Amino acid sequence: MNLEHCLVFFQREEKSPIKVNLPNDYTKIIAVDGGLNDVISLGLKADIFVGDCDSVNVELKNLNDIFIYAKEKDFLDGEGALEYLKSQKFKKLTFYSFFQGRWDMSFTHFLSLVHYKDFANHLEIQTNKSKIFYFTKSFQLKGKVNQKFSIIPLENISNLSISGAKYNLEPRDVELGRGLCLSNEFQKSFIDVKWENGEALLIEIFN
Repeated sequence: MNLEHCLVFFQREEKSPIKVNLPNDYTKIIAVDGGLNDVISLGLKADIFVGDCDSVNVELKNLNDIFIYAKEKDFLDGEGALEYLKSQKFKKLTFYSFFQGRWDMSFTHFLSLVHYKDFANHLEIQTNKSKIFYFTKSFQLKGKVNQKFSIIPLENISNLSISGAKYNLEPRDVELGRGLCLSNEFQKSFIDVKWENGEALLIEIFN
């Protein structure tokens, strides 16, 4: 079964009201533990709940599926959600609060992406001031002129090139942990990013 667009609300450490840009084409919502609080506060209905219930302030009801974990376990609730998503065939995924307030959990979520290559090329991660995309192959991305973006390699990348940007790049190898592709800007309404081998995050930065 090839499903459509799934929104996933992860648990936040921050207590202030969540602010999100909701797409119009979503077909399913998954709440990861305390993420259910945000779903309810936005007036939405979650279809699936995943978590150990240690941060949920609302009743678990009107859900199609519930996956409850033990509070004492050797994985994050978010990792459990990623495993569930891996078993599905969504055409597009949008994550909210994927990077949490705690650095240890945020960094673990960040690194966990390399284990879920099935999400690549159709995953969007939204934060308050950015959109993050995970790519494993060349891509074209639409944006606004002067919109800032950065490309962060998740491994060494072969023959990376960028066109349509303020700082275009001729094909060259880019190593993991180098800042060569940070703080660029759209010069046109789209950019073309090409490479031969490797994985990277593209981050659109909003003021």
